[in-house]
Amino acid sequence: MIKFFGKNRKITIAKEITKFWEIIHKTNIKNLINWLKYDKKRYKGEIVLIIEGKKNKKSKIIEKNVLRTYQILKKKLPKSSCIKLTSKIHKIKKNLLYKYILKKNNEIKFHI
Repeated sequence: MIKFFGKNRKITIAKEITKFWEIIHKTNIKNLINWLKYDKKRYKGEIVLIIEGKKNKKSKIIEKNVLRTYQILKKKLPKSSCIKLTSKIHKIKKNLLYKYILKKNNEIKFHI
């Protein structure tokens, strides 16, 4: 499980649900393996595992090639068209690129 999900993925083990001796243990995968090894009775019986889904990392950093595309298009097209085309070419959100461009323009104005 560690190889597939990674050692820090959150996991919940529910054992013997709806019974008097029901156990619900929340931890990460690495600690779960140690918890199960501690007592052999813990991995016998009816068990349900709930594993946290993979998190998508949303990068807010605009790569240099995206900015380069924008700069090339900016020479011939209006800003809104450049942003629209650049976002389609690089498959990023228009809003993210637009905010980044505005932020960069404001920084340049204040530093001059």
